[in-house]
Amino acid sequence: VSVFTVKGRWQTACVT
Repeated sequence: VSVFTVKGRWQTACVT
């Protein structure tokens, strides 16, 4: 699942 991080990038993993 792609989630939009506060860094402004799309991450396809679990972001802590």
